[in-house]
Formats: sequence, C-alpha cells, structure tokens
Amino acid sequence: MIHQKTVLVLGAGASWPYGFPTGQGLIKNILDGTRETSQHFWATLRDAGVDDDLIRAFHRTLARTQFDSIDIFLEYQPEYREVGKLAIAAALIPCEREENLANPPIEGRHWYKFLFQRLMQRDGFTGSKLSIISLNYDRSLQQYLYQTLIQDLRKTPDARPVQSSASSSHTYTVI
Repeated sequence: MIHQKTVLVLGAGASWPYGFPTGQGLIKNILDGTRETSQHFWATLRDAGVDDDLIRAFHRTLARTQFDSIDIFLEYQPEYREVGKLAIAAALIPCEREENLANPPIEGRHWYKFLFQRLMQRDGFTGSKLSIISLNYDRSLQQYLYQTLIQDLRKTPDARPVQSSASSSHTYTVI
C-alpha cells in the first residue's frame, strides 16, 4: 500500500517496456503507416472516411515536423487532428497484446508488476493514496491492473475493487 499521497504522471515511455512506442516511435510508426505502400494502414484510414489526398498531406507535413510528440504536432496543425487521431489508433491497436502485459518483451522492466505488489502490501488497494495521471494514448496500465485483479485476486469483472474518483483522497485514480 502507498500511505503517502503520491501522484504518478505517465508519458509514452511508461508503456514502452510492454511493446508500445515512445513519442518519437509513435511518429515513426504513423509515418511508416501513412506511406502509400502501407496498404493495411491506408485501408483503415479510408474505411474511417479519410480522403487519400488528406492522408498524403498529413504524411508530408508530419515527415517534416521537428516536434517529438504527435500531440504537439496536432496542436499546431489542427487541420490534421482527425486523421491524426485515427492514425494514432491505427498505430497503437496492433501493440495491444495481453501477453506483453504479463511478460514484457523488455526483460527486467516490469514496473507494472512492481507497482501492483506495492499496492498489495498490507491492506491491498484499500486506503492507498496513489493517483495516476496517464498522458498515454494506450490503456496498458489500466488493462494490466484489471487483468491482475481478476486473475490473482479473483475479482469478478463487474466488481469495482478500484474506484476511480478525482475527488476522493483515499482512493487512487487512473485517468
């Protein structure tokens, strides 16, 4: 259990050990996917209603950006926000692999497990003073905690062992 008020602010690097890209890696994956030779990625964007010319323009502009973050790029390029959001989803969905959450591909970097074990000391999650703010697009930490609570603590999926509330000081928050 974490007794002292603690806030973890997570960025893209937090889920890197679990097979997700860093901020720069996400841009690279999106650039690779928006090349005209990447038919599957293009088909995904087309199926969502994105015009080929917009995909090309988005790719050209993103390829020249000096920003290391897709967030910042989209902040300054509002005309690409919708295609950018779709491209982010298309790039991240293939990274969602349950086996990577239990056994990260980067050996020795299983901080989700470390966090879970700390939370389980003594009284478990009850009374923990941990808040987690995730700036990630992925949901890997939430999924790891959900799976672990069901498997290891035998909680049912409809049970609410973890309360998400920004107004309560005695629960932890996953945003």
